[in-house]
Amino acid sequence: MNKVDDKFSSYEAEQFRNLPSRAQDIWFTWLLSQDACEVNNDAIAFVDICGFESGECESPIEKLFYFVLNIIIFHKFSSTKREFYMYLSVSPQYEIERANGKKYRVDFYIEHHSMKEGTLGLIVECDGHDFHEKTKEQVAYRNDRDMELKKLGYDVIHLSGSQIYNEPFKYARQVLEYFENTVQLDDDFEQSLKEMESLKNGRKEDVYKENN
Repeated sequence: MNKVDDKFSSYEAEQFRNLPSRAQDIWFTWLLSQDACEVNNDAIAFVDICGFESGECESPIEKLFYFVLNIIIFHKFSSTKREFYMYLSVSPQYEIERANGKKYRVDFYIEHHSMKEGTLGLIVECDGHDFHEKTKEQVAYRNDRDMELKKLGYDVIHLSGSQIYNEPFKYARQVLEYFENTVQLDDDFEQSLKEMESLKNGRKEDVYKENN
């Protein structure tokens, strides 16, 4: 913990201590990697930009998933997909209004805001290790809830605690790929992405010519 105390403010250090141990291990592995200097710099930059906030997450599994999701999105901002991810929002413990006026609270609601036909939203539920011990009534309630959310226009996926704990990057990437594979960009936005990518490729060619 002294490494955290030395590098960051007391607030950031306290936020780090509130992360589950699995998330702390991931960050230290990233920070202390000796493979390349930029890895270390990226880890520091991540804290400067994103911090160790876990939002309204309630369980350690949710905090771990949110933390890894932010790491991946942070790196996406360094790629040609930066503009795409500017329109993505992640909301932990999000409330969705039902037809009867009551509300469901979901673990995560992830939404992309630039589509030809409105927005695209995905609900991610993080099922704890005790889910398989739930009663038949509880399982039936979950299934009925998923069906109602689907009727309201939401896609729902469930990730088990063991999936998130053992392979957090794999499943966080799959969630983000859902948007990359599904979102239909409006024409102006899509053209903007193409122009940005073309500009970046042009700059790379200029640098190559200067060095050769």
